[in-house]
Amino acid sequence: MVVTETRSVVVVEEYITLSEAAHRAGYLSTSALRMAAADKRLKTVRFGPRAIVTTPSWLDEYLANLRFNTQFRGRPKGASDAAADA
Repeated sequence: MVVTETRSVVVVEEYITLSEAAHRAGYLSTSALRMAAADKRLKTVRFGPRAIVTTPSWLDEYLANLRFNTQFRGRPKGASDAAADA
């Protein structure tokens, strides 16, 4: 649970697993979100050696950034912009 206090307003958010986050975002697997977490593009918290969680607001922030930054989305490594548009 994340508790954030801003000007006497307390916001409480529940953590969700990357599996739940992938389902909410429309991904078929968690691999894209795991890579985004490893690259520090998705904010996450690790509980123990295997449990990686995020919050719905962090997921929304990540998805909003994807709309503006297409450098990581759907393009193979090493592909140029001309090759991706063709």
